[in-house]
Amino acid sequence: MKILTLTTEQRFYKNGNKVYVIGDEDYSFWKRYLNVFDTVFVIGRLVEVANVPPKSKVSSGDRVNFIGLQDYQGLGGIIRDLTKVFFKIKSTINASNHSTYLLRIPGLIGYLTWLILFSKRKNYAIELVADPYEESSSAGNIVSKVLAPLIVLITKFICKNASEVSYVTQEVLQKKYPSRSKVNYSYSSLDLKIDHKRFNAYSETLNEKPNYLNRPKLILIGRMNKPFKGVDTALQMMNHSKKSSVSPELHLIGGGALLEHYKKYAHKLDIIKDCVFHGEVTTKKDVIDLIFQSDIMILPSRREGLPRALIEGMSVGVPIIASNVAGIPELLPEELLIKPNDSKKLFDLVIKLSIDKDLRKKHSKINFKKSLFYDVTNLTKIRTSFYQAISSI
Repeated sequence: MKILTLTTEQRFYKNGNKVYVIGDEDYSFWKRYLNVFDTVFVIGRLVEVANVPPKSKVSSGDRVNFIGLQDYQGLGGIIRDLTKVFFKIKSTINASNHSTYLLRIPGLIGYLTWLILFSKRKNYAIELVADPYEESSSAGNIVSKVLAPLIVLITKFICKNASEVSYVTQEVLQKKYPSRSKVNYSYSSLDLKIDHKRFNAYSETLNEKPNYLNRPKLILIGRMNKPFKGVDTALQMMNHSKKSSVSPELHLIGGGALLEHYKKYAHKLDIIKDCVFHGEVTTKKDVIDLIFQSDIMILPSRREGLPRALIEGMSVGVPIIASNVAGIPELLPEELLIKPNDSKKLFDLVIKLSIDKDLRKKHSKINFKKSLFYDVTNLTKIRTSFYQAISSI
């Protein structure tokens, strides 16, 4: 029997016999691993709840088991629960001698699991889903920022000594955190079926719109549990529009702990009338429909791996402005990239696209063409190849 034990920083919610998640790791997410492994054990934070969280999805299912850890939050929570988390992971490893270990890093749970495996000289594989330096340096506490260089060194060591490593980028993270593997496994966690008819429909809509958009519809998609997605930068960008003839309407898709904070910030900047907070949108169809209705996607992130929303936007054909972090420069041309926190440059590029339909059409076509690599058929082959390679370690 092939058993996989993997780590994730995701928070899960248990109600009765079922486990729920607000995010991507629902039961369909685990099925990609079950194509190769007979059983999957998920190590992550687990909270017992009396009521199922709104807009959550079922994560539990046949052949998927959860190893629940304390629901630590923030630096104080880590300090409080670190010992309990460590020994729970250690006892799990001691009880499973015939498992393949897959660590989805960066993240505390993955690093602690690696430390235990390394001390026991056990093999492991890595899914590197973001740049650890960006993750730490953009965190809200000074300790993470100070530790960022050390975390980079640790991650380099972890990847160098892993049996296999997969990356969400095609080159960027591979160069920064090289592995000893002879195969470059590069894939996103996205399950996206590229729809040519949808792109053609979007192209027709784009053609029908005027050259000059004085009220362009912008869209930003991302979870708001941490300040990584640059929502504050997007709101500051909207503040620049007060003195411009171009007055964007910003649609924000995503929920999380900071959602109410961002709403209050929009009120403070007196731009709330130009912002639509949709909250959590759980179905892929609804997300794609909202993207289809937009003129420009923005993603002013402070850290990323290879953002799902960006690839979804590319597959529709939406022009996109984003930060030059992690793997994003592999996907977008330099002329539509900004540095994190640069709200003025973001606004300038929104203006540039809004007043030039030919430029919007140009980047629409470029984005769609690049998105073809991320079709689910292609990524499934790469992911399955990786899981087959690690199943025997």
